[in-house]
Amino acid sequence: MDPFPHVNQFTSILPYEIVEYIFLLCCTPLKWDGYLYDRHLPATSIPLLLSHVCKIWREIVHATPALWTDVCVHGRSSHPEILRQSLRYSQTCPLTACVVIGAPDVDCIEWIDTCIRELFCHSDRIYSFRLHVEHSARLWGEGVSVPSFPCLREVKLRLSHLSPVGRLSPLF
Repeated sequence: MDPFPHVNQFTSILPYEIVEYIFLLCCTPLKWDGYLYDRHLPATSIPLLLSHVCKIWREIVHATPALWTDVCVHGRSSHPEILRQSLRYSQTCPLTACVVIGAPDVDCIEWIDTCIRELFCHSDRIYSFRLHVEHSARLWGEGVSVPSFPCLREVKLRLSHLSPVGRLSPLF
């Protein structure tokens, strides 16, 4: 017996395109009275959550590249395999990339570098890049080179509590 019969009814009643559109709306920023509101759940998590509801939803989510176009590298929460999955399912869609680099954590330095290398392999698709550097963290390892970004249209840089010594030289 199916513990969630309403889930399958929802997807069997509505056409595939409508369900896909509803899923895309889940990933778009909320606007109310002209103001933009952040969600409690990051857009990068939504496709993963939707794909775990049932087989039909998973098929729809995996077949909708636009759901996977927000990618983020943020310390331990950035698993290289999840990033690879997002990059694969986004196919050739333009990407919005966010990299948050905090105070160095010995256990995840290689992890972050692996994610950044993977992300930079798709630099030709990145049209928006946000970099948030917290404290006096190093950006990324010596083996990670910064590629060109031919489609880049927007860059946002946020520096939090940086020491007076310049730590951004590897980026420029």
